[in-house]
Formats: sequence, structure tokens, C-alpha cells
Amino acid sequence: MEISFRQQLIVAMGQTNLKDWQSPLDVPNLDRPQKRPANLPGDGKTAAVLALFCEQRNNGKPDGSTIKADLLLTQRALNLSNHAGQISFPGGRLEPGESTEQAAIRETEEEIGIQESKIELFGQLTSVYIPPSDFTVTPYVGWIRGEPNFKRCQREVERIIRAPLNHLMDPQALTSGTVTRSNGTTHEVPCYQIGSHQVWGATAMMVGELVERLRRAEKALAGSASREK
Repeated sequence: MEISFRQQLIVAMGQTNLKDWQSPLDVPNLDRPQKRPANLPGDGKTAAVLALFCEQRNNGKPDGSTIKADLLLTQRALNLSNHAGQISFPGGRLEPGESTEQAAIRETEEEIGIQESKIELFGQLTSVYIPPSDFTVTPYVGWIRGEPNFKRCQREVERIIRAPLNHLMDPQALTSGTVTRSNGTTHEVPCYQIGSHQVWGATAMMVGELVERLRRAEKALAGSASREK
């Protein structure tokens, strides 16, 4: 991992809040509250995911990228009862007595085979409420130490997707597309296009916050370097 990117990630996740920033991924017509409505019965469900970076794979060929990192995403298995086939981060529901951080790491190992000893955590993003499944999801951000050795859980994961961070940082990566929700309704939504995959909804909101944090960190580090000259 390049030191410059690690520093950028530390600064990005050290920001306590993002002042004057409105997520471009929020879709008003989906009626997505920021938190679980208090009038719903029961306590709702809690889950955690891990936005995990690894060293970019370019087969030894220079590609002109300034950031040599991939963000790992998964396509959920096509036969799952919730959000089948959608693009997400590895993660899942908390087990009894488990913290959100522990759940994010455990689920990452179960779904894509990355062990806890290989993961360096940098912090967490804003929790997102997902109305269709009544889950409140807490995202964490981490880095894989060394070369990743993936082991995909075929029951839960259709494929592992490596999204170049340089692509996600490009403003043109944020586009719009038509998606079909589990209730059969279709919507035009903002999304990230990664190859043939559309990243939208809760996962796109997490990616959007992460990208904004990294952009602000990049500017802060550039300003600091300029003052030191």
C-alpha cells in the first residue's frame, strides 16, 4: 500500500463529520428515512459491513493511476431472500453478544475468506437504514495487509468485484440507471457504474460518503504539503 494513500485514508476517516455535504445518492421517491422510524414495532435488525481496500491489480502494466487501490464489493447470491443479486459490501447480521465491528470482520471472513489478522481498520461510516429488510447497517472501512487470498462463499456471494478507487473518485463514475426493487417497482436512481454492475441504494450511499471523505482528505494533505514547502 502506498504511504500517501494510507495517510489519506487515515485523514479521511478521522473527520468527525462532513459539513456542508449533501449525499447525491439519496433518492427522495424511495422514502428512505435516515433512521428506523420510532413507530415501527419491535427493535429492528442490526447488521455491519466492511468497505475493504486492497492493492490494485494491474498485471504489472502501468495504467497512469495515482491511487493504487481497489475497493472490494460483492454481488449477492441470486437465490437469497433479501437483496438477491445486488451489489454490496461483505457483511451481515450481528450474532448474540457481538459488536458491529466484530460482525463486519467475521462476515468478511465468511463471505470472501479474508482473515481478521489480514485486516487493518480505519474507522466507520454513517449507519444506513434499509426499509425493505428493516436493517440498520453500520459500515466499517479497512485495508487488506498483503496480497488478498479470496475464498468466496458460494452460498452467499455470486462474485467478488474489484472496483478501482480512481474510477470511483472520478465524478463521471456517478451516473443514473433504472433498477427494479424487490416489490417489482422500477425507479430511476443515481448509481455508480462498475463494468456491467450498478451500485445503488445503501451501498452507493456508503461509497459516496467514503469518496467524499477521501476527496477532502486529499485536499487537506495537499494543502499541508504546500505549506511545508
